[in-house]
Amino acid sequence: MEYYNKSIKIKEEIGDKNGISISLNSFGYIYYLQGYYTKALEKCTNALSIAKEIGRVEAIRNSSKYLWEINKKLGKNNQALEMYELYIEMRDSILRIENKEAMIQKEFKYEYEKQAIADSIAHADEILIQQAENLAKEEQLKSEKQRRTGLLVIVGLVLVSLGFVFVQLRKTRAQKVVIEGQHQKLNETHDKLNESHQEITDSINYAKRIQDALMTSTVYMKDVIPESFIFF
Repeated sequence: MEYYNKSIKIKEEIGDKNGISISLNSFGYIYYLQGYYTKALEKCTNALSIAKEIGRVEAIRNSSKYLWEINKKLGKNNQALEMYELYIEMRDSILRIENKEAMIQKEFKYEYEKQAIADSIAHADEILIQQAENLAKEEQLKSEKQRRTGLLVIVGLVLVSLGFVFVQLRKTRAQKVVIEGQHQKLNETHDKLNESHQEITDSINYAKRIQDALMTSTVYMKDVIPESFIFF
């Protein structure tokens, strides 16, 4: 009992009326169990008064229940009935509150689960959209890579063709230079041969003129010596 008295005193100092009501109610119930019904009635009545003052439904229910049992023991049937009715009222009120809270919790849970499902669906849609975008990007990159590869192949073929043409052109030019050189040499040789032939012809003609000048005319020789001939 000393513990409960100290507890009530501390709660009075800090102004904890709910705590005071609970302690008085517990104090009174202990008296009830010990058979001190008058003391129990006093403590529980004070507890009920404070509980009504602060509007604590659970404390009112507990106090009215104890007072119902205490008044029955004291033979105060009217007061017992009054406390019983108050107890039933508070009990049902608490049940309604609990049911309402349970319903609210269920509704909250339902809304939460519904929102969670909606969020999951939205997230799944986002994932699908992201995957589709990634796939489209991959296809685009693949297509661009194929185009670049094809372009590089074409450029490579063009370069190879140009290289081949360039090599052939160089060969042709080199062959042309060689042919032109040979043709020039042939022309030079031909010119030299013509010059040599002309020189020989000129020499022969010159020698013949000298011979003709030195020798007697053929007609004259035939007239003088009919049987003669000239050997060249």
